[in-house]
Amino acid sequence: MVMTNRTQFASSSEASAAALWLVPFSLLCAVYVFASPPTEAEIAACDAIVRVLLEVAGLWSLPAIGLAVAAGWAVGGAVPPQELRGSLRMGAIAVAAISVALPLLRLVVGPQLPTFVPLEEGARPGLLLGLGAGVVEEALFRLLLLPALFVLSSRVMRRNPAAVVAALATGILFALAHEIGPNATAFDPQHFAVRTILPGAAFSLVAIHLYWAIPVAGHCFAHVLLPLLFD
Repeated sequence: MVMTNRTQFASSSEASAAALWLVPFSLLCAVYVFASPPTEAEIAACDAIVRVLLEVAGLWSLPAIGLAVAAGWAVGGAVPPQELRGSLRMGAIAVAAISVALPLLRLVVGPQLPTFVPLEEGARPGLLLGLGAGVVEEALFRLLLLPALFVLSSRVMRRNPAAVVAALATGILFALAHEIGPNATAFDPQHFAVRTILPGAAFSLVAIHLYWAIPVAGHCFAHVLLPLLFD
């Protein structure tokens, strides 16, 4: 199922290689499940998607989903050595960029996140539930939902509009998923728009047009730094 033409689905091998970035972050989640389980206050403050998973499947679902999606891609798509090297390189670049950008943001705005950023992105949910959000969001939306929507839309339109449609649909569904469950807050159009545009549509277009490893690695690593840098 390997596609070498990047004008198609950015190659299944590239997505398979990007999915491997879920493994270290999922394992870090597993370590924290053992070493530092979340408190009731952290659970009450966590991402709405994470809270639903905790209610339905328990704490271990966070690392399990990341590892299962990574394993599924590894089984379903061969990863040539050059693709693996490219994924490692581009993911490392994304991690390095986040390592610079978020501390700079902290210096500029202080310990409080800007108002357009949802509060669960900061320290209140703790590192485990914060990182768990990044892992499950990348696993479920970037590496499962987005490829499916892109393949479907590519059947009825050319690649570029298909990419936009798939990315926008992913962003909207991503934002809507934060509006359900016990941790859903009163509807905030600003937060809805930010979720739709940035981690939803924009990161998805980066995956399709550049490298899938960029949003997978960058988004997960951002969820490591955000609880450490912001209240």
